[in-house]
Amino acid sequence: MTDDTPVAGDGTSVSGTLVREVATPHGPARVHLRRAAAPRAAIMLGHGAGGGVTAKDLVLAADVALAAGLSVALVEQPYRVAGRRAPAPARQLDAAWTAVAAHLRETD
Repeated sequence: MTDDTPVAGDGTSVSGTLVREVATPHGPARVHLRRAAAPRAAIMLGHGAGGGVTAKDLVLAADVALAAGLSVALVEQPYRVAGRRAPAPARQLDAAWTAVAAHLRETD
């Protein structure tokens, strides 16, 4: 499923951010896309264990990447989308990350 609704992680509208739910082998991941005006490249960034895409360090990294001309995909892992705080096993995280990367390559 792809949903290009412009919302932030807390459900509020944010100009220039598209949120997509992407199917993975372990449930849906949520991708917050911020496109550079004239992108030179793209980068995927993920949150730490127990964190989210609104963490200050992740937001700062995304802002710096955008300023450098990179489009940014902030990825919420399926366990966070499901409302859990404890991370899934590494192999599940890797499978979800790979599925999101493949989806973004195919659609963007």
